[in-house]
Amino acid sequence: MSEIISADCHLDFWYLPGDLFYSEAPASWKERMPRVENTDSGRAWVHKGKIIRYVGDVGLGRENVRHDRVTMSVRLRRKARTGIYSDAANGVFRPASPELRLKDQELDGVGAEVIYGILGLSRRLQDGEAMGVIFRIYNDFVMQFRKYDPDRLAPLACLPNHDPHAAADELRRIAKLGLTGAELIASDSVRPIWDRDWDPVWEAAEETGIPISFHNQGQDVRPLIPNDPHAEENAKVRNAVRQAVSRFGSAQFLASIIYSGAFDRYPSFRFVLGESSIGWIPYFLQRMDYEYEEEESFHLRLRLKPSDYFRVNGFVTYERDAVGTRLIDLLGEDNVMWGSDYPHPDGTWPDSQRFLDQELACLSDRVRKKVTHDNAAKLYGLK
Repeated sequence: MSEIISADCHLDFWYLPGDLFYSEAPASWKERMPRVENTDSGRAWVHKGKIIRYVGDVGLGRENVRHDRVTMSVRLRRKARTGIYSDAANGVFRPASPELRLKDQELDGVGAEVIYGILGLSRRLQDGEAMGVIFRIYNDFVMQFRKYDPDRLAPLACLPNHDPHAAADELRRIAKLGLTGAELIASDSVRPIWDRDWDPVWEAAEETGIPISFHNQGQDVRPLIPNDPHAEENAKVRNAVRQAVSRFGSAQFLASIIYSGAFDRYPSFRFVLGESSIGWIPYFLQRMDYEYEEEESFHLRLRLKPSDYFRVNGFVTYERDAVGTRLIDLLGEDNVMWGSDYPHPDGTWPDSQRFLDQELACLSDRVRKKVTHDNAAKLYGLK
């Protein structure tokens, strides 16, 4: 069990110390920092007077949802029975405590983990410069977090997405600190990923050897119609549709980074598609190859065909994908990494071993070890 590595876990901002950003920010930035305050409806993260998340949030992807007001699914009830949400509501933030976090991983049979950061905060604040300050504070926080047990905890740094040069500078800074991975929130970045303005970041990634993750942020679904008489029912359907198509949001990142030609300019630069599932990728790579053979894409004059760049430079994490695990020979056994998605409601924690036994039965022991340990250990310097 100790050899299992979860390559995709999370440390969401609503589990962080409530005064982290305000207390650590320079004086001139404090008023632009989010912080926890007491509100009429409970303790919540607040930014410029607006509630952005309640403390004890279950992370459902919907705004302002408290754990005690959620109609829980079977999986969510299973997680709730561990006390993780009630603990957070009472001020015990297990995901933000290295000691308690490792105990949660031991409960799940996981020996080490890669930890994605405060993914959703930039979309809520809509303030790129302030997020640059917030990310730097967060990166310093998780560097201390990693020191608790660097063989088992591999938090990823968050890179500014409002300025490629600021992102490159921060990447070089965190490399000196000792972090071994970074994430760029591409869904609301200042430039599309295929834009050459991002080259300073890819150059810094190649220079430092740090892989850049593009974590899936889902796909936009058409908004509800104002004054819809069926608004309540339609909201439920819309949320279900959004969840169903969410994993395909990474397709744009995959096409963008490959077609951009970044790997011809920086051949050692590596990237990760986070929480993207894997069953769709063999087809998508095939589609990119077909398109490249046609005149519309062939003018790009890439050194390799698109699918080859993924196999040389790319990785992907998934949590549950019974179809995808049967296609790993097409995708590449060296490119796939499993993750539990702890502590998110749609993840496999605390029952990961059961899901792994079910879905990886089709793989040899050698390939299973790559997917659940070796690939992540090699990429992030874990044991």
